[in-house]
Amino acid sequence: MAETTTEKSRDQQINDLATRVAQEFKTVKNNTVSVNTQTLTDAQKTQVKTNLGITDVNTSTLVPKTGNRGVLAGYETPASASSIDGTSNDANYSGANVTVANGASGTSWTKTVLLTGAVTVTLGSSWSWVGGEAPTISANSLLVLHWCSTVGIANVISPTA
Repeated sequence: MAETTTEKSRDQQINDLATRVAQEFKTVKNNTVSVNTQTLTDAQKTQVKTNLGITDVNTSTLVPKTGNRGVLAGYETPASASSIDGTSNDANYSGANVTVANGASGTSWTKTVLLTGAVTVTLGSSWSWVGGEAPTISANSLLVLHWCSTVGIANVISPTA
């Protein structure tokens, strides 16, 4: 049976619509897609990437590694350090005497140092000890340092505390 003019027109309209939809999908897939994945589980993130057809994702720029990091949670491997400042690791250890430098004005940071020996801690001029005096330091004490804007405060937590 021969197709009528009306049926060809409808079929052509369907083909045209299908072609446009396919082109839109291709355009979306080729464009950069921004998805807030902070609250997603790893499985959900994988599913989002799969659904969007994303195979190669560079995540190294998602969280700044220096400067203002915002609110983060996690851990790091402690580093050996006898000189502490705002650029030091957050977690450190030292069996040698420790020197703590003043931080930059307007910055805030917290550092810890496991003191593996009976060492001396020298604070910069804008630092103060909790309680007003330098404590007696024994092996395996924890030095806690917090810098806020223009002043710092230091404390030592003894392993027998």
